[in-house]
Amino acid sequence: MPSYRSRQAYASAAGCWLWLCLLLLTTTAKATVLEDFSFEQLVAQSSFIFVGTVQSSREQQQDELVYTLVSFTVEQTVKGASPAPTIELRFVGGAAKGVNLKVAGQFVPAVGARGVFFVANLDSKQINPLSGWQQGYFPLMQDASGADFLDMRLRPDLKIPGLEVDPLVSKMLTMGFSAQAIDAKVPRAFLFSLDDFRIAIVDQMRRPQAAAQ
Repeated sequence: MPSYRSRQAYASAAGCWLWLCLLLLTTTAKATVLEDFSFEQLVAQSSFIFVGTVQSSREQQQDELVYTLVSFTVEQTVKGASPAPTIELRFVGGAAKGVNLKVAGQFVPAVGARGVFFVANLDSKQINPLSGWQQGYFPLMQDASGADFLDMRLRPDLKIPGLEVDPLVSKMLTMGFSAQAIDAKVPRAFLFSLDDFRIAIVDQMRRPQAAAQ
């Protein structure tokens, strides 16, 4: 008969896996909503928004689960307060000590990725800390002069107040042209300055306050 300690360890492991399964089921149930996140929802549901770069990534096993711990350098805070110049966010999934845990649809920003990151909650433990998972990451690029631009080629349909798309681009989108085809025809069609994007976020944050006054 298994010892008390063996039964206790088994119960602990089973509890961890049950927690993960329930969490995955909950996330799956919300997936259709997350896929439709609007700009307004991203701003409202994020407690922390910042401009930064992924510095490092490491995988760690804990409580029978595997996590990927991603370290970010915070260059500029747009919403909320940064607890430190460097922060670490935890994503469920990865490989450590012979355990390989994969989460369907999981998005973990790669080392070196630079952009605007929307974090749902810095203190809460979630499968993915970014709002809407990959939707909470907006890549940045720089032109020859070093100016920062938002790269929206992966999000051509997202409507952001103040960042108007060229009418020709809008027409091509309705006709079914891909973002790549439009970008080839209309260079820089999906590039917007970081300053304009930051202003759009701040304006969106002020709207509920203005309505309440």
